[in-house]
Amino acid sequence: MGITSTPLDRPMVDTLTPVSTLSRQSRHHRGLARFDLAGRTAIVTGGAVGLGRIGAQVLAEAGADVAIVSRNFAKAEATADHIAATYARRTLPLQADITDEAQVGRMVEQAVDTFGRLDILINGAAAPRKIASVQEHTLDDLRQAIETNLIGAYLASRAAGASMIEQRWGRIINIGSVFSFLGVPDRIAYVISKGGLPQLTRGLAAEWADYGVNVNMIAPGAFDTPVNEPIKQNERALARLLARVPLNRFGRPEEIAGPILLLASEASSFITGAMLTVDGGWTAAGWETSHHDE
Repeated sequence: MGITSTPLDRPMVDTLTPVSTLSRQSRHHRGLARFDLAGRTAIVTGGAVGLGRIGAQVLAEAGADVAIVSRNFAKAEATADHIAATYARRTLPLQADITDEAQVGRMVEQAVDTFGRLDILINGAAAPRKIASVQEHTLDDLRQAIETNLIGAYLASRAAGASMIEQRWGRIINIGSVFSFLGVPDRIAYVISKGGLPQLTRGLAAEWADYGVNVNMIAPGAFDTPVNEPIKQNERALARLLARVPLNRFGRPEEIAGPILLLASEASSFITGAMLTVDGGWTAAGWETSHHDE
């Protein structure tokens, strides 16, 4: 399956849907101009749904033009149309398999050809999580998780990084997980694949620092997204999960937007190779906590 896209006929404009009553001038005086992404362009893999969609939206809200990448073109197109209509930014829906090196190369080429440059990459695509014992995981399960969650992020970063190095500015954000750091039963393929992302992040950050390309990782905890719906419907599983989260709740999808904007913007100019956990304190606590034992 090759890359699919639609003609880009959404006009470029200079204004954004206001996110507050602050004018651009007053935001500048408050130091918020460093978060402004006007004139920047981005690719978001896995950008049609979930936290990837939130990332694409906040980049557009801050002024960037965004390419939405998904295996499902209809979903990519629907998200791209919504973002274009809501934030008056140029968008480009793309269908691509990020485990395919040739498709990833064409994905980046098409974004650069359309927007004229590429400044930001969010590696948000992820393989489905198989919940089963080690013995019940097949080698194919492990390969699929590693190819999508780790190799896909590597391929996209390498392709996008070439353009960023040439212009000597770039931001790459890998979407990891709390399970990039924590062991958990019955998810061995997911844990192994996400566990490689911190080292990918550190390696790229060290190699590309001289070129103005900053590479960081966000590690979300449990967010209120469709992937966690089965846990919400299981009272015992929900109680066990929330016992591990000091804030004692799921993250709201919009709560990932701020960290993404920080790491995508000039505000993160002195941040590279960092792992930012957005998990309600889960990894900080490191054990089950109770809010009823005080």
